[in-house]
Amino acid sequence: RLALLVLVPLVAVVGLAIPVVIDRGYQASAAATVADEARTRRIVGVLLEELQRERLLSLVYLSQAGAEPSPVVRQSQAVNDAIESVRTSADPRLRPGVTALTELLNQVRPRVLDRSVLSLVAHTIFSQGIAAVLDAMPPPRAANQTADVPPAAALDELLRANEQAARFGAAV
Repeated sequence: RLALLVLVPLVAVVGLAIPVVIDRGYQASAAATVADEARTRRIVGVLLEELQRERLLSLVYLSQAGAEPSPVVRQSQAVNDAIESVRTSADPRLRPGVTALTELLNQVRPRVLDRSVLSLVAHTIFSQGIAAVLDAMPPPRAANQTADVPPAAALDELLRANEQAARFGAAV
């Protein structure tokens, strides 16, 4: 009888604890998903910043006849490092966009350095490369079933808005 008296509350505690433990597991999984998405967007943000800087330096180099190519070359290496970081550390679904970006950079960089491209064309090619990366960004997922907007959606919008502003600034 004593065992029965102890067993009933024990079963009740275990029965009530199971849904709590399962819910905590779902919350941990959702938090890990949000963290992975934020990390990917941070890495992409660094790449976009470096690309925007290379685009601007390239346009300055093309517009000034006496400009030295060394800042453009150094920035190209910084972009290559950022590309490698995206390839190794970010979401693998970004690889097609990064491949398209790399192909575009391989077309425009030599033409910038030998000044055989118009500024408008160089600007357009850099912008197309950035757009390829942004378009390859995996869509954000909701953190839980009740979330209307996934947390990473705001980061996506900030990346796109930043690129629009930078594109306009470089064009002016």
